[in-house]
Amino acid sequence: TVGHAGSRADVVYNAGLNTPVFSIEFWANPTSLGGDSTGFSPISNFNPNNYPGGRVGWLFYVNNNGRWNFRLGLTSGYAANLLATSGNATPGQWQHIVATYDGSTVNLYANGALIGTLASSAAATGWVPNTGCFVRFGGTPLNGDMTFFASPDGGSTTYYAPLNEGIDTAGNRGWDGLLDEVAIYTNALSAATIAAHYAAAATPATYGTKILADHPVGYWNFDESAYAAPARSALPVAGNS
Repeated sequence: TVGHAGSRADVVYNAGLNTPVFSIEFWANPTSLGGDSTGFSPISNFNPNNYPGGRVGWLFYVNNNGRWNFRLGLTSGYAANLLATSGNATPGQWQHIVATYDGSTVNLYANGALIGTLASSAAATGWVPNTGCFVRFGGTPLNGDMTFFASPDGGSTTYYAPLNEGIDTAGNRGWDGLLDEVAIYTNALSAATIAAHYAAAATPATYGTKILADHPVGYWNFDESAYAAPARSALPVAGNS
């Protein structure tokens, strides 16, 4: 679970998770929609280092009406901003969500069905993958409390500090709900494959096998057991030096 009050999980930057052609897949169950016409973000991979207005990478939103939104970002604005025409999210209900990008067209799916498609302007605007920022489960790194540095050329322009160097990146638009079975691929999954992945959830014991057979470059099934804190008596004694 990732709560909108600020809890989140970040996956350190890896170039293998940021390719020009890709698919992102996950299951989402919102506790609430809330927010506004933009909404909450269950997963994002934006790099706002190129201040101002950095948006390089991609992200998902679900707005206060439950409409899904997938975006390909630029240093300013968007190469693609796809708002679904159906398949709205409902609080308390699990939904299988997939976005694919083949280099020219963005597709968005919910529960195995196409809910939106858009020919992106990436070729004209020069969209490129995120080149330095983490994948975030639960919100975005945008609008966080980040440190500014002076322009290297001595000019008046300022820049955000690199996001993977311990700088506070609280971000915004945190997700209020549950996430499960997140997978990232370096190819655009076909409609038939996406429908098969959705159907595979009917047999949970073999769901992971089905996903791995299609070779995701990153897969987080969130099947870890609950963390049990050790007894204080089992911890080592620390002393000042």
